[in-house]
Amino acid sequence: MKITRFDGTEVRIILLQMIVDTQFLAKVARDWQTEGLFDSVWANTVGNWCVKYFRKFGMAPNQDISKIFELEVPKLEEKTADSIELFLQNISALYDSNPKIEHVVDIAKGY
Repeated sequence: MKITRFDGTEVRIILLQMIVDTQFLAKVARDWQTEGLFDSVWANTVGNWCVKYFRKFGMAPNQDISKIFELEVPKLEEKTADSIELFLQNISALYDSNPKIEHVVDIAKGY
């Protein structure tokens, strides 16, 4: 039996694009359900924040994602909060290596 390891890179790339790119977020928000698109609670939580922000303000949250996290962290389970905090701490490194938007759209279509 072959074991496939899941490192979550694709999910993190999609979330990063949702955080920084309004056009991409608009496309994702059209199909976003409240339960989310991902297999991960923390990823769906961040995705929900992005979609709610977009629906309210018509743009991607960008740096406001940190403020959203600070407001929402008391409502989260510790494990979820820790995962989101780690993602947000490493977001700049991910941003530097982020693939082109067309590739991210293709990745997102898989979800």
